[in-house]
Amino acid sequence: MRMNKIKKIQLLKHPYIIGAGAAIILIAGVSYAYYKSNSVLPAYKISQVERGAITQEVDVSGQVNPAQSADLGFVIGGKIALVNVQIGQSVSAGQTLVELSNSDLVAQLNQAQADVDGQTAKLKEMENGPRPEQVALSTTQLQKAQQDLNNIYSGVYDTIQDAYSKADDAVRKQTDDLFTNPETQLPALNFQPADNQLKINSESQRAAVNSELASWNSELETMSSNSSDSDLENEIENSQNHLAAIRDFLDILVNALSSAVPTPSFPQSSIDSYKNNLSIARTEVNGAISELNAESQTIKSQKLVVQTYQDQLNVTKAGYTQEEIDAQQAQVDHYLATLKNVQAQIAKGIITAPFSGIVSAVNAKLGEIASPNVSAISLISGKQFEIDTYVSEADIAKIKTGNDANVTLDAYGSSPVFPAKVVTIDPAQTVVNGAPSYKVVLQFNNDDSRVKAGMTANVSIITVTDQSVLILPREAVMRKNDEMIVLIPGSGGQPIQKIVTTGIESADGKIEILRGLSEGDKVINFGE
Repeated sequence: MRMNKIKKIQLLKHPYIIGAGAAIILIAGVSYAYYKSNSVLPAYKISQVERGAITQEVDVSGQVNPAQSADLGFVIGGKIALVNVQIGQSVSAGQTLVELSNSDLVAQLNQAQADVDGQTAKLKEMENGPRPEQVALSTTQLQKAQQDLNNIYSGVYDTIQDAYSKADDAVRKQTDDLFTNPETQLPALNFQPADNQLKINSESQRAAVNSELASWNSELETMSSNSSDSDLENEIENSQNHLAAIRDFLDILVNALSSAVPTPSFPQSSIDSYKNNLSIARTEVNGAISELNAESQTIKSQKLVVQTYQDQLNVTKAGYTQEEIDAQQAQVDHYLATLKNVQAQIAKGIITAPFSGIVSAVNAKLGEIASPNVSAISLISGKQFEIDTYVSEADIAKIKTGNDANVTLDAYGSSPVFPAKVVTIDPAQTVVNGAPSYKVVLQFNNDDSRVKAGMTANVSIITVTDQSVLILPREAVMRKNDEMIVLIPGSGGQPIQKIVTTGIESADGKIEILRGLSEGDKVINFGE
């Protein structure tokens, strides 16, 4: 009976059952009570404190999932123009998978790019400053314009001389026969106009014209084709005034002749002949006035041309101001914004792979109308797989990111073993089967074609590894109250109780002894 009882106690001391505090206390309490009430201990074996390595692990199960997965759809709707993949195909990050028809946007893109290129080239030219060939061109244009102006000035003297000759001819050759003493200050009209005032005016104007011609001639004697530009321009103006006075004289004389009454000494035929002469005189004077006006206008126009080329040369030499460069930069930015906007519109109609992986689903068909925000392509990472596991709150404190792990897959049994590493630990709890747990994600260290998404994984997370420490079988250590104890064989077969401090426990039934024992010490082990 006594031995049967001992065997029942020993059955409770299975390595995994001992891991529970209640079982350890029960075994320790029963064994020690039996020792106190009996002089002979139940059957036991002796274990020796050894020095070696010990590893603490947390065992969990989980599922293999791709490290990345995505359901991809269009932001906008449209007609599908390209389906570039099929299920199971490997794709690279950035590869075009599906594309909507976008010929109108491509045309806009080309125009926007051309605008950007043109404005950017102009900005670069402005920043680089004037090129030597630009300065040379502007200088040549200015020189030619100045030479053209000089050529005009060189002909002014002759034009004025010609105008004087025509005016002198108009007065003396065409009108002198109508006067007595025409070259004096008291010329007398040879006929009687109907209005005597016209006679007075004609005679006074003839005397005034003598002064005009004399003054004009004196001016010309002081000038030549080499006179300064300003002198020539002043003489043009003076000559225009002389011609205006002569034209007024001719107009008065025409009026006087038109009112003349024919007489035997001044018949109608003479009147008609003189009218013809006056018409010729007026034509000559008006022609001279037109030529001088044209010459003056030509000078003014050419001077504007010269000034324009001078300004252009000045601007070319000075280059562009910072304000102008900034304004051009703003133009470039404006066209760049337009370009980017068109690119963004095109991008909305193109699905590209966000990462390298394998196409797991294709819902797009060529020619169909795609709706926005509807999955067209599903993609999973093709090589890097992860394991999603859930760890109880009792073990989560032992695990840290970076912990190594050994993984087996149900599909292949206990071999091969795939190395992995803890990559993330969810800080928030997740209730699994009514108990709080924490999601821990591991990643395989190596790509392996045998690993498939969806496989069940058995994971041993290596939380701590201590080298060269004191270790005992877990069954040799018992809990009494809040202390860990061992029993050491004493003299006369009576054991001695000793308190020890323990460290980590391994999955293979070992426990670390931190204090209380030395290497080689022997303790009682009630394990089977």
